[in-house]
Order: sequence, then structure tokens, then C-alpha cells
Amino acid sequence: MIIKCLLPTDKILEFDMDEKSNTSIYNLKGFIYEKEKIPIGIQIVELDFKKLSSKHDKIKLKKFKVNETTKVRILYDLDGSCCECDLCGLGGGECMCQIL
Repeated sequence: MIIKCLLPTDKILEFDMDEKSNTSIYNLKGFIYEKEKIPIGIQIVELDFKKLSSKHDKIKLKKFKVNETTKVRILYDLDGSCCECDLCGLGGGECMCQIL
């Protein structure tokens, strides 16, 4: 089963999840980190417009009944630093993350 994750940059990542797998929310965040280098600590997973806090990280996707029609979106929990980007650490006009 292919799960599609929408990132804040409007990029869509596809995540292959076997229905019997023990894939957790944390595993999904790890996959996103591997592909996009977005730190796991700032990722917020949203399933069908419901934000999940980090206390849900150990819960398996199958417990949330995630399937191919589930709307999965990744949000960023940014600290709002005035001088630099929380993702890349660059400030001013040098940030390449496309969110500033």
C-alpha cells in the first residue's frame, strides 16, 4: 500500500507500507528525514486533518487505520527564531528551505 505524504513545500513523498507491517509514526518521520533531511523533532504528522503530538510517535499506522485514501500531511513545528531557519540554520536571504 502506498501512502502519500504532503510536505509544506507542496512536494509529495510516497511511502510504501505493507498492511501487516509494524510501521509507527516515528518510522514515518524517519523516512521523511532520510528523504528530505527534515529533523524528526520538528515534524508534526497530520492524519485526515488531525494533528498528532509526539506522544503518538510509538503508535503504529495501522492503529490509526491509515490506508491509501488517508490524507497524510507533514507540518513543521518551528521555534520562530528571528535570525535563522530552524531547518537549515541559515538566515537572511540564504535560506534554501522554501518556507521562509
